[in-house]
Amino acid sequence: MSGPRFKVQYDLDLTPAERLKAYGLRKVTRIAVNRAARGLKSAEESTASAIAKTGATAKSIRIKVKVYRDLTTVAIVGPGRNFTRSGGKVKRGRLSRVPFRRGLRKVIRPARYAHILERGSKRSTPRPFIKPAEAAIPGFRDQVAREIAAEIENEIARQAAAT
Repeated sequence: MSGPRFKVQYDLDLTPAERLKAYGLRKVTRIAVNRAARGLKSAEESTASAIAKTGATAKSIRIKVKVYRDLTTVAIVGPGRNFTRSGGKVKRGRLSRVPFRRGLRKVIRPARYAHILERGSKRSTPRPFIKPAEAAIPGFRDQVAREIAAEIENEIARQAAAT
């Protein structure tokens, strides 16, 4: 099962961007969507810090932007898979690969347990931090349009200065 997904779909008039090269337009959309997603990231961080035990979940939230060939752009905001923190030592238990883990450092990886925090389980109540960020989505739509317009102007100026 994957986490909550929010789909924001809109059409923008990119006629001012016709002077850009293909890579320039991809670059513009990637930078603009990344900047616009900062509001969603801060909304997730603020709710995640309220439920934190160690604060690792709030610190692990990242933005990942992917631009496909047809300029479909996807922004993923959530706990990063590569984020790790060490948190004390293992006091008991075993792991199949390491027969005696007692005394070793604990490794905290919020991406592995974020879905349990979000939805809960049999033994724990849900403590959502991604779902409350849904309130920031209407502002995200407007922010993307503003950021793309500003970044198109910046990229046209950069390309004009380079030639």
